[in-house]
Amino acid sequence: MSDAVTYLLQAIERYAKAVLTVVSNSAPRLTRSRLLAVDGKSLWIGLPTDQADTIDGMIHRQAEARVNFRLQQTNVEFHARVLERRQAYQLNTTTTCEAVRLAWPTNIAIVQRRNSYRVGVASPVEVRLKFWRIDKEANLTAIPPAGSDINIDVRDFSESGVGGVWKRRAGEDPILQSDQRLRVDVITPTGTITVDAFVRFLAGLPEPEFRRIGVQFMFNRTNLADRTKMSTLGRLVGDLQRAELKRLRIAR
Repeated sequence: MSDAVTYLLQAIERYAKAVLTVVSNSAPRLTRSRLLAVDGKSLWIGLPTDQADTIDGMIHRQAEARVNFRLQQTNVEFHARVLERRQAYQLNTTTTCEAVRLAWPTNIAIVQRRNSYRVGVASPVEVRLKFWRIDKEANLTAIPPAGSDINIDVRDFSESGVGGVWKRRAGEDPILQSDQRLRVDVITPTGTITVDAFVRFLAGLPEPEFRRIGVQFMFNRTNLADRTKMSTLGRLVGDLQRAELKRLRIAR
């Protein structure tokens, strides 16, 4: 049994918290959930409210959902086909909840951070990132509304997301939820990569107008355009890493 399968089974035994990503009107929607049980060659995961129509549509299309969870210090993710929605899943003799049954995943990935890169240093590879708040149902390629841009000082950049500090401008909406959808433009000398993303975490800093922020990129692995973006970002991160190693060797 692989380590990834072991992690998943242990997480299910502990009713671990998870992030369930479903697709509504071609836009990803993230919801907090919890792993519930193994059921033969499938598994059950809790379904938050107001997702019934989205799940039923995915069942009809035989679409896959994405699940992320963390066990101790390990991040794990997988994609699995949506099989069934049950309005009253029996948790125990007295409690029920709405849940969704997923096919047992054929590929469970342990997410490593080997491609992270700190972009706050000088580098011959010029990369800039711009961020906008967008609605969950918004078209990613549409021009974002005026005033929806947010100022993030990027400290770490990888092919899976970025980490940095969000500085709220005067008059800017102070509310930024941990599941806020974002449009991210990765601007390079050869072109711009527009990526779907969401806020993964927020943490306070001593200055009230600053927040530590983590942003995770969203990709549909069954979509050719998204796979191309992932490949392009991977090559870009590799270029940044090599440029940083070269800079360090010169500094010595």
